[in-house]
Amino acid sequence: MRAGKDTQADVLRDFGPPAETFHYRLSNESAFMYRYYTHGGFKAAMFIYFDPAGVVKRTETGMDPWSIRNGGGRDS
Repeated sequence: MRAGKDTQADVLRDFGPPAETFHYRLSNESAFMYRYYTHGGFKAAMFIYFDPAGVVKRTETGMDPWSIRNGGGRDS
């Protein structure tokens, strides 16, 4: 994804529907979360943040918050 260029429509076209959508009122942003497995088999997530116009601002990756709620690791 290209910050400042790609839109929510581009992301939806390329990745499909997100696992979860977030809205951040204080920063006036929204985000899509996509879940995936790392090469080592751990559950991870990619977050794509959008400005109010729906244009990508940035991306972040980290542990899948759904698996953290369930104890984390490979088997959660």
